[in-house]
Amino acid sequence: MNRRTLIKNSLIVSVSFCSLNTMLAKTLVDDSAILFDIIVDKSVKNNWHKLSINEVIIQVAKEFIATPYVGGTLDVNNSEKCIINLKGLDCVTFFENSLAFARIIKKGKLNIKDLYEELTFTRYRDGELGDYTSRLHYTSDWIIDNIKKNVVIDKTEIIGGLEFHPNVFFMSKYPEKYKQLKDAPELVKTIKEIEGKINKSTLYYLPTSDISNATSLIESGDILALATNIPGLDYSHTGLAYRDDKNRLRFFHASSAKKEVLIDVELSEYLSNKKKDIGITVLKAIEPKA
Repeated sequence: MNRRTLIKNSLIVSVSFCSLNTMLAKTLVDDSAILFDIIVDKSVKNNWHKLSINEVIIQVAKEFIATPYVGGTLDVNNSEKCIINLKGLDCVTFFENSLAFARIIKKGKLNIKDLYEELTFTRYRDGELGDYTSRLHYTSDWIIDNIKKNVVIDKTEIIGGLEFHPNVFFMSKYPEKYKQLKDAPELVKTIKEIEGKINKSTLYYLPTSDISNATSLIESGDILALATNIPGLDYSHTGLAYRDDKNRLRFFHASSAKKEVLIDVELSEYLSNKKKDIGITVLKAIEPKA
């Protein structure tokens, strides 16, 4: 390669990098890029890519322990953007980021752009970022869409789960609780149409009373969604299953009550204190193709 070609190629790379940085600057929050590098470096040093996808999810999730619980981190812009915030997590962004990280590590794609693309793929309907309504707001919508995209499988039925028919309407009935819907009321109609489609679906949940009998079938790293009987909602909370060194199945989540990410008590004990939750849906991540 001659000097002129080398300079030309370097300029192209430089321009592309600057364009990428400009795009990511609008989506990265606080020191998320620094934490991204720390997690990636640790994954390379310890060969996480050789582990199963569930094991990688747990390794990544442990890097978030003690991270402050922060709600509404995806709703900081007037227009919809795929926000990357690794310094403040809610229950959804905790498992979302753990899953997305695990997928790029397994694929061997370790640039922050890869995490952005993976989060976009799992967070938005059909993997396409559009307006506010393109985000998978209801957990049931996230489950349905990511099963279709071959990101996860729903293993609830095969471990003894019962049919669960969502009846969601909370967002369209109370749009004033959502800044984006309050500011753009024309989107409420689309949200209502999405809710109608969700309500035609069939999911599965394992009743709280049956969880102790199915504990051995739930794996560390499985994604857990807590089904609720709160009118208008489908699930109240999300997290990960975690099996500790004593083989106890514990709930790993971003807790709004304790204001941080933590490995909590045994799953059955946690659910026994949640009177408005009727059970769990259990999802297993699919090994991604490189």
